[in-house]
Amino acid sequence: MFVRVLRHRLRKIATAGACASDFPNVDARDHIKRARALCCMVVTGAHLLQLTLVLGATLLVTGPARAANYQDSCSFSNASNTYTLSPAEIGTSVTADMNANLTCSGSYNVLMATCVQLNYSNNYAYNVANPSVHIPVNVILAVAPPSMTGSATNPPSGTQYSKYVGTGPGVNFTTGANGYVKVNLPATSTSSGMVPGTYRVQYSYGFAYGETFSGNGCTGSGFSLSWRTLTFDFVINAVCSIASVQNIAFGSVSYSASAQNTSGSVVVNCPTSAPYTIYLSDGNNRQSAGSGLRRMKSAAGNLLPYQLYKDAGRSQVWDATGGPAVVGGSGGVSGTGTGTNASTTIYASIPAATAMPPVGSYADNVVITVAY
Repeated sequence: MFVRVLRHRLRKIATAGACASDFPNVDARDHIKRARALCCMVVTGAHLLQLTLVLGATLLVTGPARAANYQDSCSFSNASNTYTLSPAEIGTSVTADMNANLTCSGSYNVLMATCVQLNYSNNYAYNVANPSVHIPVNVILAVAPPSMTGSATNPPSGTQYSKYVGTGPGVNFTTGANGYVKVNLPATSTSSGMVPGTYRVQYSYGFAYGETFSGNGCTGSGFSLSWRTLTFDFVINAVCSIASVQNIAFGSVSYSASAQNTSGSVVVNCPTSAPYTIYLSDGNNRQSAGSGLRRMKSAAGNLLPYQLYKDAGRSQVWDATGGPAVVGGSGGVSGTGTGTNASTTIYASIPAATAMPPVGSYADNVVITVAY
């Protein structure tokens, strides 16, 4: 291409009568000194022709023309992250980083710039076992790795961000630093009422880094993005909580030929569809471990028998038989979480014709355990 340009310009000089007989067959293979001599020979000619030849000589000295941009080679050695929420993080906002282990290498040395782009169809995480269950997320994109001088939250899919990093030399870098892409779960997405399981969100991440004459790493013929699919998994385990307890109070009692009844309650909050079982301990003074009547005790050491039941008919004793470390034990009351508070009644009774102990205040402590 350069040979044709030079011959064309020399023919223009010959037409103007400027030493045409001295270089009728000039070829691009002539030495640089030859080109410079030609420039000198037309100094006394038209200034326009002199300018044309000087430009041609400059091209010979500097060598072949270069493309507009020069790109470092970039790669990712990691593209996934699994974040397991601890019980303390349930109901709070959490953020997971992507440790992409991004490596770029090259030898260019001016106007270093980056270009990043994030593509995605839906900005929510879906339950892997039940994809119809979604939780909202926020994606945070660092728009200028490796300098990390800016970020965009929930950028529109396909938006490109370019940052001028600075004048070279070009920086070859290998980094495992987090922060290129982060995903945030707002507190509403981690509430105890959420369906437990693994929630996944994926993004297509494109990155380029190198030298650009325009200062924009997203334009020019020399740049192309390196693409990886980034996968974030959030593991939300079932977490139940005891929201409240209504204590059991018999009030003032005396001898009675019939049972003396009262009740209390326990309010439990478990994730939607999560099975659970509520167990009641023996208390401090049960007649024998796991069986017999429970008993309240006075400060003087006197005992007043009573029992706790699952049903209003007071026929099913409620205790910790078969538990309390497993779901479904026969002594407990089982249920399925709804993601909201669920109240369960505890039925209490002093058996009919119970001989009354000496006057006084009687109490017992029963531990409530929820297995899920």
